[in-house]
Formats: sequence, C-alpha cells, structure tokens
Amino acid sequence: MPIVRALLNLRSLHWKIILLVSTACAAMALTVGVLVHESTLRRSMHEGAVKAVEQLDRAQQDARRTGRPEPLADPAELPDALLRQVERHGQGTYYEDGPPAPVYWAAEQKDGQLHALRTDMTADLLTRQALDRHLWKYSLVTLAVVIPATALATELPARRLRRVARTARRITAGDLQARTGMGRRGGDEITEIAATVDAMADSLRDRLAGEQRFTADVAHELRTPLMGLVTSAGLLPEGVEVGVSGLTITVRDHGPGFPPDLLAHGPQRFRTGAEQRGRGHGLGLTIAEGQAKVIGARLGFRNHPDDGGAVAQVRLPPEGTTVEQRPLNNDC
Repeated sequence: MPIVRALLNLRSLHWKIILLVSTACAAMALTVGVLVHESTLRRSMHEGAVKAVEQLDRAQQDARRTGRPEPLADPAELPDALLRQVERHGQGTYYEDGPPAPVYWAAEQKDGQLHALRTDMTADLLTRQALDRHLWKYSLVTLAVVIPATALATELPARRLRRVARTARRITAGDLQARTGMGRRGGDEITEIAATVDAMADSLRDRLAGEQRFTADVAHELRTPLMGLVTSAGLLPEGVEVGVSGLTITVRDHGPGFPPDLLAHGPQRFRTGAEQRGRGHGLGLTIAEGQAKVIGARLGFRNHPDDGGAVAQVRLPPEGTTVEQRPLNNDC
C-alpha cells in the first residue's frame, strides 16, 4: 500500500520531522538536566560547607560549656588541600567524596591548636542521585509521549503532500481531469502547492483543448485543397520521371521548363514568373530549398537540353556528414 510504503521510507519528510523534534526534545532535556544537576551540586556544596562550619562552632561551644574535650585533630588525618587552606587563612572547608562515605571537613587553627570536624554528606548525595534519576526518567517519559504525538501530528500534512504527489503523477500520465480537491483556501503552504498543481492542470487542459481545436480547424481547411491536389495529380499526363543514383535524386518532366528568372536567382516566395496568375512556382520550391538546407542537401534546378523540360536534382550528404548551412548553386 502507498501509505505503508511512505511510512517505511525513512527518508520521507514524515520521519525527518519526527527525528528533528526528537533531537530537539532530547537536547532540551539534556540541557535542563545538566543545568539542574550543576545548580543542585553547587547549592549542596555551599550548604554542606556552611553546615560543617556550624557544627564545628557548636562542638567548640559545647566543649567550653560542658567541659567536654574539644574537637582537636591530627594533621596527618586531614586532607592536604584542607591543611593548605588553614595555613593560608586560619580556617577552611573541604569536600571529600569518600570512601567510605562523602564528608565535608571544617577546620580552624585556634590558640595554637588545630580544631577539625567532618559532616556526613551521604543523605545529600542520595538526594542528588535521586534527583538525577528522576530527571532521566521523566525525560524518557516525555520523549515517549512526544515522539508518537509528533508522528500523529505530522501524518496529516504528510498525507496531504502524498495526495498532491499522486495527483501530479496522474497529470503526468495524461489524466488532465485529476485534481487534488483541497480547494484554494487554507492558508498553509501545502494548500498553496495543491492550488498551484490544480491551476497547472486547468491551464494544461485548456491549452491542449485549444491546440486540438486549432488542429481540427487546420485539418478542415486543408482537406479541400488537398483533395483538389490529389484530383489534379491524377489528371496529369504520364511523363510527373524520378531517377535515383547513389545519393542523387533527379525529378524531371516534359513541360515548358523553369522560367529564366528562377534559373538565374533561385526560387522566391510567391514569384509566378508570368504576368498571369496561376502559373509559376509559388511556395513549393522555396520550401523544398529550405528543407534541403536543413538536412545538408544540395538542391539544383535546370532545364533538360533535349526537350526543355524542368529538372530538379537533390544531392543528399554522405552518411555521418555534419549538417552545415551553405549556399546552393542553381546548376547541377
């Protein structure tokens, strides 16, 4: 079926639109996912650092109030990056991704002693991982909804385009009555294309109809003179002689021959060669001379030396000769 073949054609406009929409949705989902992930990570790191500093301050205050041991730390147990911050600024924070678990360190140099405390960030990491999973899941769900919806939405214009194509093929095959049937209004590009195809078919039909009428009129007008020519030719006496020698064709009669003016200047349109109308060569020899030039032949005219009859001789060009426009001599 044409519709099934169109749906299976992966190069069709239908699938190109689906691919474009799918790519756009995937790119948007990826962009939003990356932005949300980075934004959440930055907020988490900031909140983790604040939380670690607050817990270190609270532990120091509780130690002074209750007499418990202060949160002292061995420099060998702390990350090098955190120690460098403390050396430069007297305090610092550092995120360590584990193992065994992600933690946020807070350290402070006070009264010649190094105070440090780490805050467990496992809950925060799980929250961010859950958010990433939700983003991917709902992005896939969105694609699963958008792709079929796009396929359904593009099927109608694709079907209309296929209808225009079928109509154009029918017109090409000779069916000048074929029309798209979409009307000339609608506002979209497909309707405009369909209206153009219908207008083209109307114009082609009218033009062919005009040519057919013209041909019929010409045939009607030519029927009477042609019948007259056939009748006149049938009444001609014996003698209308044709000889063929190689590429040369000679036609002669036994009449009064060609007039001197034709032999001197060649055939001229409507030149009768006599004062009385009805005698002469008219258009016939002029057309013959022009046709000979077209095919590259040589056409000459003379009168027979014995009885003075007209002799017309055509010399055809050899096979394979390039057709050239060259002047013709009137003698053979």
